[in-house]
Amino acid sequence: MKLTVVIKNGTDKVYESFNFNESATSGDQQTDKVFDSAKGIELPTAKILPGKSLTYNVAYGYTPGQDFTLTVNSMDRFDRADGIYSGKL
Repeated sequence: MKLTVVIKNGTDKVYESFNFNESATSGDQQTDKVFDSAKGIELPTAKILPGKSLTYNVAYGYTPGQDFTLTVNSMDRFDRADGIYSGKL
C-alpha cells in the first residue's frame, strides 16, 4: 500500500523532515514498512522551511479487507498530536 504524506511546517524555524516517523497496522497486526527507491519510496531528508510543506511517499504491507491505520509523529516534538489516518482498504 503506497500512501502520500504531507508535512506542513507551521513554525518560524526550519524543520528537519527526518524527525518524522510513521508506523502502521493492518487489522490488529503491526505491518512492515517498505522501501523502494526506484518507486520513490524513501526516507525524507529535506529541510522544511517555515510556512512550507514537504510531500513524500511511504509504503506498508496490509491485508485487504482489514482496517488500516497509519500514524505519523514527530520524534522531537512530543507536545504535538500524532497525525492518524484510519480506514478499510
